[in-house]
Amino acid sequence: MGVKATHLLDTSAILVHLLRENGSETVERCIALDGGRAAVSIISWVEFQLYINRSDYPKADRTRIIGFYREALGSPLPIDEETGETAVMLKARTAGRIHFTDLLTAACAKQHAMKLVYRDKHIEGIPEEMLIQVKLPAK
Repeated sequence: MGVKATHLLDTSAILVHLLRENGSETVERCIALDGGRAAVSIISWVEFQLYINRSDYPKADRTRIIGFYREALGSPLPIDEETGETAVMLKARTAGRIHFTDLLTAACAKQHAMKLVYRDKHIEGIPEEMLIQVKLPAK
């Protein structure tokens, strides 16, 4: 990626784009290949591939879809010990329940000073001052 990514896409954001749901235009602006503004964590990348692989898309379409998003988002960002420490800190400041995968994805965004783009309700509990968020509209 030539340009430093500024937005980290949660799995829900990638699916909003793929399925052309409400908010897909926001994700489109983030992943425009000439902009290079979006990235993905390894957690969201694996979740997305699992979704595609169990979908009804023909095999050739699954390969094309995964290839498109891999090119648009680059190599997934890793989850490491620093990400884990950031996740613990975020959870301590988060009201309500948050799924472990969402927490680690949010921590990855925070660690890399990126805006987290998502549609999951669970992430809403993270205070805005802790993590810059772009919440996509409901379906």
